[in-house]
Amino acid sequence: MTASRKQILVLVVIFIAIAAILTVGIHMALRSNALGHDYLFIWHAGRALFLEGISPYSLDVSHRIQTGFYGRPAAPGEYPHSFPYPMPILLVPLPLYLLSYDWSHAAWMALNLLVVVSAALYCFPRAPKWLTLTLPLFYQMTFTLIMGNYACLIGAVLLVMIHETFFTRRMRGWIEFLGGSALAWTTNKPQIVWLFVLLVLMAAIKRRRMHLIFGFASGLILFNLLAFLLLPDWPAQWLDSIRMYPLETAHMVGLAGTLAGYLGSFLSPMNPQILAFLMVTIVVAFTAWLFGRWWRGLLADLLLISWCGFVISLLGITSLTYDQLVLLLPFYLWAAMQPPSKATMITWLGAFALSYGLLAVSLTGVLPSAVDRGPLLVYAVWLAVVWIRPSHVPRALLDTLPQSERSG
Repeated sequence: MTASRKQILVLVVIFIAIAAILTVGIHMALRSNALGHDYLFIWHAGRALFLEGISPYSLDVSHRIQTGFYGRPAAPGEYPHSFPYPMPILLVPLPLYLLSYDWSHAAWMALNLLVVVSAALYCFPRAPKWLTLTLPLFYQMTFTLIMGNYACLIGAVLLVMIHETFFTRRMRGWIEFLGGSALAWTTNKPQIVWLFVLLVLMAAIKRRRMHLIFGFASGLILFNLLAFLLLPDWPAQWLDSIRMYPLETAHMVGLAGTLAGYLGSFLSPMNPQILAFLMVTIVVAFTAWLFGRWWRGLLADLLLISWCGFVISLLGITSLTYDQLVLLLPFYLWAAMQPPSKATMITWLGAFALSYGLLAVSLTGVLPSAVDRGPLLVYAVWLAVVWIRPSHVPRALLDTLPQSERSG
C-alpha cells in the first residue's frame, strides 16, 4: 500500500470517527425533538423503496410523510407532502435508512456538516480559520443542515468540482472520474445546478479533462439505470407526485418564479410573467455572450462563476433558503482566494451578520419576504463591485483577462 493510499485510508477512518461522534452529539442535543422536515421525505421514501419494495411516490408513502408533519394524513386543501424528488437522489443515504428517524436524521446532519467543512478545507487548506468555520454557520447553510435538504451536499460537490476544474492542475484520473460521477448526481436538483454544471463541463472540454466528462456521463447512466431497474416507470410517477401539490404553489413552477416574484412586487398592475419572459430572454442572451468571451479567454473564471450564481438564483423557480446556497458558493470562492485582509474579513462577516439580519426583519413582520428576496439583492451589489473593479479579483485570475481590463 503506497503512502498516498495509507493517507487516504487514515483520512477515511478519521472522517468516519468524527461523523460518529457528531451523530451522537446531535442526537443527544435534539433528544426526541428530531427536526429535519426535508429529510423526513427522504427517510420515508428510502425505507419504503429499499426495505419494503414500495414506490416512494405511492399514496401509502405520502400518508406516512403527512403523518410526520400533521400527525395524521393531510386533509383536503392541505399540502400533500408527497415525495418530490427524482428517484436517483435516494441512492446516496442508503445505509441510513436502516436507522430509526431520530438517529438517521442526526447522522445525515452530521454527514452533511462534515462534508461541507471537509470540502472547504480540501479546496482551501490555507484559508483563514474564521472563513472556513463560519461557512456552515451562515443562516442559509445552518437552516439547510437542520432541515436535512440535499442542497448542502450538492453545494459541497459543486465547490470541489468548480475549484478542481478551474483553479488547480489536473486531478488524478480516477479522482476526476469520481468527481464527474458526483457532479452527475447533483443534476437530481437541477434548479440549483444547471448553469454551474454546464460551465464545469465546458471547462472540462476546454481543458481536455476527459476523465471528468466520462465520469459525468457514466454517473448519469448508472444512477438512472439503477433507478429504472428499481422502478421502471418512476419518471411518470414523479410527475404525478408533483401535480398533487395545491394550485396555490403553481407560481413556484412557472417561468422564472423568483424573477416573476420580484417583478410582481413592483409591477402588480401588469402581468409579471410577460415582463419576466422578456427579461429571461435578455439575461440568457447576455449570459451566452459572456460564455463566448470566457471561452476565448477574455473573461476571468471567477467573474463568470459569480455571474452564473446570480442567473441561477434570478431564474430559479423559488427564492427559498435552500436555493440561496448558489449565491454563497461563488462568494466563498471569492473570499477564500483573496489575500488575507481586513476588507475581506469585514465583507465576509458583514454578509454573515446580514444573513441573520434579514431573517430578523422577516420575523418582525415588517418585510416578511426579506429573508427570501433580500440575499439576491445583496449578492447583486457585491457582484457589481467585483465586476466593475477587477482589482477585487485575485491576481491569479486576472491573468486570464486582457491587459486593457486589468486596471481599476
